[in-house]
Parts: sequence; C-alpha cells; structure tokens
Amino acid sequence: MTRTQPSLRRATFCIALSFVALLAACADGAIEATTTTGALQGESTTAAGAETTVSTSLSEESTASTTNAGGYDDVVAAAENAADAFLAALDDAQLAAVVFDYDDYAEKASAWSNFPSGIFSDRQGARLGDLSDEQRALAMDVLDAVLSDQGMEQVYGILAADDYLGSSGGGGGGRGPGGGSLEFSSDNYYLAFYGDPSTGSAWTIQFGGHHLAIHISLGDGTVSVSPLFTGVEPTTFTGLDGVEYSPMVEEANAVFGFLASLDTDQLATAELSGTYNGLIMGPGTDTGFPSVGGVSYTELSAEQQAMVLEIIRLWVEDADEALSSTLMDKYVAELDQTYVGWSGSTDILSESSYLVVYGPSLWLEYSNEPGVETIEVHYHTLYRDQQVDYGTGTT
Repeated sequence: MTRTQPSLRRATFCIALSFVALLAACADGAIEATTTTGALQGESTTAAGAETTVSTSLSEESTASTTNAGGYDDVVAAAENAADAFLAALDDAQLAAVVFDYDDYAEKASAWSNFPSGIFSDRQGARLGDLSDEQRALAMDVLDAVLSDQGMEQVYGILAADDYLGSSGGGGGGRGPGGGSLEFSSDNYYLAFYGDPSTGSAWTIQFGGHHLAIHISLGDGTVSVSPLFTGVEPTTFTGLDGVEYSPMVEEANAVFGFLASLDTDQLATAELSGTYNGLIMGPGTDTGFPSVGGVSYTELSAEQQAMVLEIIRLWVEDADEALSSTLMDKYVAELDQTYVGWSGSTDILSESSYLVVYGPSLWLEYSNEPGVETIEVHYHTLYRDQQVDYGTGTT
C-alpha cells in the first residue's frame, strides 16, 4: 500500500516491569528499554514558555489562556468567542476566504495534506503569513481555545520545524524531492472555518500546513477532533530561537516502547501481512477503513494494555479535555475489539517501521518516513475516528 500521506507536555511515559510500577513511573526522564531494535529518542529540553518564542515569526502569537478547565459548553463558548474575534479583525476579502459551508465535506477533505506549499496548493482559509501580527495572534487563540496544552505545544513544535527547514533553504541532503520548489515556513499554515461559529450550530475549525492538519468540530453537541495528521522533520532540532525541540519524541517513544515489550509470539501475531509503505488512511483517503489484523488488545498483558492506552491518549488528548474525554471513553469501551499491528521493522531508526491501532471507531497510524530535507527518518502519524471524522456525526 502506498503512503499519501503551551506549557510543557505531561511527564514522559515510562516503561516499567509491572503494572503498578508502570503507573508510578510516569514521571521524569526518557523511556529506557532493553531492546535490540534501536535507541529511543531523547526528550525535548524545551523550557516553560518556549512555545511562545518558537521563532521570530511565531513569538507572542497566542494571548489566550492555555488551560480550558471547563466543560463542553465552556469550550464551545470559548471557541466561538475566539473565532468571532478573529473574524471581526478580517477585511471583507479575507473573510470571504475563511468561512465555508459546514456540510461541504468535499472541501474539508480536499484541503489538507502532509505536503508543503509548493507541492500542495489546495489549502483553504487565511494564510498566517498574510495576516497582521494582531490577526495572527487571534488565529492562534482559536486553536488555544480547543486544544490542550499538549496539543498547543505540538503545534508550536511542528511550526518551528518548518521554520527550521525554511532557514536551511530546503534540499538539506535527504532522499525526498527537496529542492527549491518546496516552501517551508510557519507562514504557510492556514486557518478556515466550516460553518458559522456564532449560530450555536455545529462548525469545524481546520488548521494546517506541512506536517499538520487539525480538524475540530464542535457546537450543538458535536464532538469530533479528527482527522488529525501530525508529523515532523527533523525529529530533534535547535529552533531559530535557540531552543532544542523534539515535538513528537513522546509519541515515538511510546510506540517503540510498546513494540519492545512484545515477546516473540506476540510479535508474530501482531505482524501484518503484506508491505505497508506508509499511512493507509492519509490525505485523500476517507473511506474504506480496513481490518488489517494484528494482536488483540485482550491478548496483551496489563502492562502492555496500559502502553496501548497511553499511545491512544497521546494523540486524542491533543484536543481539550472537554472534547477528548468523550472520545476516550468511547475508545476505552471498545478496547476489547481493538487491535495493534506492526509492519516492516520495530526499530525506531528504521525507515520501514509502521504501527496501527484500530477498533470499531478508532484509527491511529504511525509511520517512519525517509528523510526528505534531512538524512534521518522522520515521523508521519494519523488519528481518525471512523464514525465522526470531519464532524459528520456525534459521539
């Protein structure tokens, strides 16, 4: 199959030798596992507050509170207020380019990609680089209203990676297309709304660019936080602000920590047949979620089950808790029908390493990719809900 492709994060998920020890060990430090599959990645040293100084182009962008402690109605109200403030700051031409019909599924589905500008040109909405500083800050406030601290830090890290690639001029020695046709910059991310946030009915926030596509649908009881595409290249780097970033190291460590925990029989059961050359349900593929096999969640030890649940949380909980908790409850209820599969390699440094976690609703993929602008592997990941993607239903 072909690929188409702001406070600190919670303490790092740690591999332990028992279930009790596992839960107690989720504190400081990178995962350490005894395995021949390759060293796990180091932790980010991002300092508190660094998410607001990602680079010159990102500094002081978000002025909203980074914690949404309220319930669903509070988050909806905060998102509506932030969206209304952003829309009020736009001129007529900008406004016409930002708001689309909520039911325009085809537009939502075709307006995102893992490709950078220069290759993909169908993104909709306001381009960050075309906004004033005030408008740009208001755009980031919209995201801040619906994402968790974990999710906002992820956004800033991915945008910082694009600024890093842009500063190096592209074509950094990787094996992908590279070259001057690719446009890397945090300026090349777009914000669009599908539906009117001021009406009280369902509406969708779409934000994305290279290696990032966020869809948050809410209002009138709707809860949908997918599709969510996250990726990063390079995986660890020094940003333009001098800060060390590893935006997805926790996710990678969780995936490969789980794989390292499988014994020989479990590895054989979990291994997928065929060759998986990347994401199955990536951009442009919105139907036909397959049943690909793998090991049943019920066949795992308690420690391994906790690792699977943590993997799920690391993606779903990028959304505000008032949104993600409903979805997590559903996925937990479906764990006895959930499977985990891998293909290619279980080595964190291998270009062919792939993992999928899926159930009746959940679909989550992780894929190591060859370097495009660097010589090292980088990450592509995808979280989807087979029932409520793009806000097509309620949970």
